Amino acid sequence: MKLLEFFQPQYPDKTIEQVKNDPDVGPILRKTTLGGEDVLSAGAYASAYENKTDSSSIFKIGKTSNYGYGLPTQDGYLNYINRIKNLKLPVFPQIYSIEIFQHKADINYSPVYSYKINMERLYNSSDLNEKEHEFLIYRLLGRELTKEEENTLENMGTRKMWFYADILQSLAYNGKVKQSSGVELNLKISDIHDRYLQTALTAIKSVHKVKRVGMDLHTGNIMFRRTPYGVQPVITDPLS
Repeated sequence: MKLLEFFQPQYPDKTIEQVKNDPDVGPILRKTTLGGEDVLSAGAYASAYENKTDSSSIFKIGKTSNYGYGLPTQDGYLNYINRIKNLKLPVFPQIYSIEIFQHKADINYSPVYSYKINMERLYNSSDLNEKEHEFLIYRLLGRELTKEEENTLENMGTRKMWFYADILQSLAYNGKVKQSSGVELNLKISDIHDRYLQTALTAIKSVHKVKRVGMDLHTGNIMFRRTPYGVQPVITDPLS
């Protein structure tokens, strides 16, 4: 699918007032800090909602970012999922459906764009146990942390998940990382033990450079899928 086809909006003639009470579209147009028992998490531009007909998936509902004047074609997240939606790499989230909405001009005479995405349900880092955190670091570095390195992290007050996310962020930005939280690494993307993660970070770095969107890879945008072979990192929303 071409980029312009992917970003073809729906409901171009409806104003915010006409759709704000719609049970499906309404949450798009409210603040992402909206409460309610069906809200799983909220971010700066989008919230995750329960799918009450399928517990294995969720709805992600949000507005386009301020980068590129809010245009969908300039939105980092939408560019990311457009790039990965048909890829079967386990490090990417499974996307089931994508809807993009264009609403009549707002008070600033700019169109309002929003989206609703049905995707797989994943786990947060807080859901993982210590062994799973250690497994993730092993899949990243190809080895376990030494006792001295673990002591360094403890002395720095750095949790293993923060350490892990910081390395991914540095690799996505720069393609390499010399050290993190006092632990010497000298790691490049090509050194990553997990080949799927290698591919994902290379793709993210490429989109970030070509599309000139913001980088937003942090602990909140790295989620996890539990499998019979161990916990799998899933990069959900690395660009803004």
